[in-house]
Amino acid sequence: MLALENQLPGHENFPRGYLQGSDIANESRATLGVLSDIRTFVGMRRELAQRGPEGEPRFLTPAPGFVWDSPALDELLDDLSGLGLLGKRDDDEPPNAFVPIHVVEEVTPIVRGYIEHVRTIALKREPKLVLYLKVKGFPDTVLHGERHGVVGWHYHYCDKHGRRSDTLLSFDTRQPLKKDEKGNVVPLRLNAPLFWERHGVQKAKLKARAEQWGADKRSSVFEAAQPDLDKQKPADFRRPADDARAVWPQNAVLSLPPAKSR
Repeated sequence: MLALENQLPGHENFPRGYLQGSDIANESRATLGVLSDIRTFVGMRRELAQRGPEGEPRFLTPAPGFVWDSPALDELLDDLSGLGLLGKRDDDEPPNAFVPIHVVEEVTPIVRGYIEHVRTIALKREPKLVLYLKVKGFPDTVLHGERHGVVGWHYHYCDKHGRRSDTLLSFDTRQPLKKDEKGNVVPLRLNAPLFWERHGVQKAKLKARAEQWGADKRSSVFEAAQPDLDKQKPADFRRPADDARAVWPQNAVLSLPPAKSR
């Protein structure tokens, strides 16, 4: 087990106002603890498997967690990768084939609040792990957490005190290609509108009134997230939900969903 208290960084790059009301420090400790427990449990189970299984009970699906990027997380992910537990969801996999872990890579101030830049790590589904999590005291409300529509880069809106809201933001990177006056293809950063939707309503600290945001706040949210469009591939971003509404530009229209493979 890692000495988590000594592993967590101070994250001086996160705004002080955000940290005052945010739960990211406690969430990081909890999530790092779970990942560390998973690593230990899988190692123990593989050793015991050499002596022969004693039965196969029915298991549930584990739930995602939030964590900030840190050396402790990198160490755990390296070990989990070596154990074959890290994966990447593709379009052919069912929604419950993975467990998303949300890594808060950056926090950017906006008008009267902050946005968390969230990278998703996909853990391969390992049903036997859930029995261990249940024994450790994880409630069913956590074990039955959100399992779909959360893979890929996205953003969470937090108020000026750092409290995470029920408002999730994501870019639509599947817009039809556009060309400028010279016939050059417009770069992604200028052709990927930002949308918002309700998400994690039962677990959020507050309900944001995104539909009432003015142009100044909407544009500040977009400008805070926009640099990621230069750093990531279009496929790395989470697609907005079908009922998502435009943040910026305000008149943006969501692209058609991708055709499902047969």
